Amino acid sequence: VAPGEARELRVTLERRGEASWELSVLSGAPGAWVEHARGRVARLDAPRPAALEPVDAIAARCSRSVRERFSLSDEPFVAFGPRWAHRVRAALGDGEAWLELELAEPFRSEPDTFALHPALLDFATAGVQELVPGHDPKTHFYVPLGYGSLRLYRPLTATLRSHIRLESGTSQSETVSYGVRLYDDRGELLAEIRDFVMRKLSGGTLGAG
Repeated sequence: VAPGEARELRVTLERRGEASWELSVLSGAPGAWVEHARGRVARLDAPRPAALEPVDAIAARCSRSVRERFSLSDEPFVAFGPRWAHRVRAALGDGEAWLELELAEPFRSEPDTFALHPALLDFATAGVQELVPGHDPKTHFYVPLGYGSLRLYRPLTATLRSHIRLESGTSQSETVSYGVRLYDDRGELLAEIRDFVMRKLSGGTLGAG
């Protein structure tokens, strides 16, 4: 969607059995809808994993290339809206990264309404593209393509921690994949994401409202 342009977005849910739904995201107009995403949503009955590595150990391993910032306005490829201007502290390890995120004050109550807050989820999964071997931030940019699975155990919190692990891909790849675990500031697991895939952007600028 170009600056100043509007486009209708339609999200549909169709029940499949007692506790699952088919999800579809489309844009366009009646008679000319284009489908952009499809997935399945289901109630999660599985308990949170009991034996997880302590987050202090993860943070200790990820101790190089630490960067901190509040504004994301200097990103060369993405035009971010105000909800994406949250505080970020990112540190790298060997094929992994540890992120500490905090929503800006005007939006800190929004996770009470949005269990998967889009701005938090976006940066908590895709916020350290420098994990990709050979990554050049001036010429390489990847955009989210899909999730193998996302298990939400508890709603995301305004202060969030993210452990991102690179599973496959280099700067020469068309796609890269990650595994991600999201925690609250006490180290409690909130969500687990498997096979999060991003695709290399061929050009242009994206917008995030």
